[in-house]
Amino acid sequence: MATSYHAGLILTPHHPQHRLYFAEDGVLYFRPTPAKVEKLALRPLLSSMLEGEEPLRELISGAERRGMEVKAWFVCTHNTALGVTSPELVVRNAYGDPLYFALCPAQEGVADYLVTLLEDLAAAHAIAAIDLESLGFLGLPHGYHHEKDLVGLTRSASFLLSLCFCPACLHRAASAGVDGVLVRKLVKEKLEAFFRGELAEGEVLLEEPEFTAYLETRVGTVMGLLRRIRESVRQDCRLHLIEWTSPDQWLLGGFDLSVGNWVDGMIMCSYERHTHGLERLLTETREALPGTAVFGGIQAGYPTCTSREDIQRQLDAVKRAGGAGAQVYHFGMMSRRNLRWLGEAVGRESRV
Repeated sequence: MATSYHAGLILTPHHPQHRLYFAEDGVLYFRPTPAKVEKLALRPLLSSMLEGEEPLRELISGAERRGMEVKAWFVCTHNTALGVTSPELVVRNAYGDPLYFALCPAQEGVADYLVTLLEDLAAAHAIAAIDLESLGFLGLPHGYHHEKDLVGLTRSASFLLSLCFCPACLHRAASAGVDGVLVRKLVKEKLEAFFRGELAEGEVLLEEPEFTAYLETRVGTVMGLLRRIRESVRQDCRLHLIEWTSPDQWLLGGFDLSVGNWVDGMIMCSYERHTHGLERLLTETREALPGTAVFGGIQAGYPTCTSREDIQRQLDAVKRAGGAGAQVYHFGMMSRRNLRWLGEAVGRESRV
């Protein structure tokens, strides 16, 4: 159940009232405790759905009657609505440009916001687990409204153009003995080389010791935040981290292998039609985190899956990679045909 989510235009093929849904931007779908919210520098936005009954409580009640558990899906630093109203708390790149869709996890106001709301969510609701999306540093592109790029940003350039040098990040770097001002200068030099057509894909300054040290301070930021969340959320509520990249790329987003100390599971997503990437992603993550449950995040709708066999191949890839299970995206957006195929595939799995 989404408990914090970003904007989107969503096609809903079997909703009882509508077929198109414009999701509210950056809102909560549960009511936080007022006394806790009042202490926050960053105030949460509440969905209009909360004007009546609280959907989360209704869902939990119905699930309990059916012997089912409920997981909460919480989008963390991806919040354009809060970023626009609190621009001092967003990621700032080497040029000082704000990424309004990306709250910076190094900012205490952002960290306090996430820790407080997640603690409150788990304390007030009988949820079994929380799936954390976009906990670390976000990058480009990210699906902002009418993104325009006639240059052709490479993956390397996109990363450099979204690397955060906000005051909080620079302060954390300085506290660790890292010259963030120098790193910002190096990043700008690389980007200017790219804009002149001289930067090859794969050049991300990793050969520069100060640059790598700066990335390590970001890891300390994100892992410290994750530790705070784990220590504040009730212990019987499982924490799962949603991730898209393989362990060898986690440094770029602010993670390292210590993530296994603070989460109960990793949900590794690969929404591709061909399953070799999914299988490799799960295998590499299981090998990197042998004591942590690793789930496959699959997409069972169009165009990834156009037959029951396609869905079966997705599930088979998760099984071959030794995944703890599959998380399927997304009931509300899939056609009834694909839902039927999914039911048939899962039914077959349960009989094996």
